[in-house]
Amino acid sequence: DGTLQALAQIFKHGKREDCLPYAATVLECLEGCRLPDSNQTLLRKLGVKLVQRLGLTFLKPRVATWRYQRGCRSLAANLQLCAQSQSEAKTHVETPDSDGDYDIPEEVESVIEQLLVGLKDQDTIVRWSAAKGIGRMAARLPKEPADDVVGSVLDCFSFQETDNAWHGGCLALAELGRRGLLLPSRLEDVVPVILKALTYEEKRGSCSVGTNVRDAACYVCWAFARAYEPQELQPFVAAISSALVIAAVFDRNINCRRAASAAFQENVGRQ
Repeated sequence: DGTLQALAQIFKHGKREDCLPYAATVLECLEGCRLPDSNQTLLRKLGVKLVQRLGLTFLKPRVATWRYQRGCRSLAANLQLCAQSQSEAKTHVETPDSDGDYDIPEEVESVIEQLLVGLKDQDTIVRWSAAKGIGRMAARLPKEPADDVVGSVLDCFSFQETDNAWHGGCLALAELGRRGLLLPSRLEDVVPVILKALTYEEKRGSCSVGTNVRDAACYVCWAFARAYEPQELQPFVAAISSALVIAAVFDRNINCRRAASAAFQENVGRQ
């Protein structure tokens, strides 16, 4: 684990031009180690962390001009940095979006595939790390490949998948929405899935699982309330609010009831 930690820190803090020549070799060695099959949670987590750092090294640092932006929500920042923000916005607008001629390295596909596998890991910390990695990777991708990533995340929400996949998918959707990488046009596909996740429960013998899925679904609703303008969520507000109230009142787990209550309050305040 010391080697993985060292490599993760090197690719995090090192200069891209210095790390890029070694990224493909490290990725190849990492794939040969088969860390997803390890029974040690820490090794799997560090493997996911290193994979996402390698993916960010392959992609050029860039701001996705296509992402959804609700705007600055800090009053102090609005008052102090209004002129500066406007000038920076003009600079970004004038910079041509190179989505059409931006070549994506072949290794990026392997990185995203490994992160999607990490969403289905048996441990929460690994799934959470993979979700953050998908959000960071999508922020540097052009619009079409990033939308393909969203589609791959939605594939986690199949009743053939385990509760781990549903939980990881919810975390990834929340991360994508929080970063503005889940465009409003995708909400009609995403919201029905989240409503199903709010009532997810699977019987296993004499007990049931799905508490973490319902809790993560509440987090998605909370994140969406902060990320989108009211007019974007207006067609879905009634369904979301009804599901959150039902979860806040009737869910058997107190953490889910608290999460649903917090998400409902956030939606009332912002939507």
